Amino acid sequence: MHAYEDYELWMRICALGCQSCYLPDRLAYYRQHDGSMTADQERMHAALSAARSELARQFPHKIGPAMDLLDSYYYRLEMRLRGELAALRAENDTLRKPFIQTNG
Repeated sequence: MHAYEDYELWMRICALGCQSCYLPDRLAYYRQHDGSMTADQERMHAALSAARSELARQFPHKIGPAMDLLDSYYYRLEMRLRGELAALRAENDTLRKPFIQTNG
């Protein structure tokens, strides 16, 4: 599997019954550029589908609850990151205003 390794790992951890929790702190940064694999949505969708199929095969009785848990986590994370991105954009706009006014 060459995509969604992190997703697949967390699904496996949940399916095995391991404990997890949400940490509000940023523990890592994710760099994305035009050449990133995540830019190829078709490939990413195929990889996600393959990961889910494999997990469903290995853990048929646990995959539903594990997916619910991760979907909830990823939703909270996405909302937090959207808020941080909006704040960074606002800060960037604030910092650029004096520069644009002077350098027009």
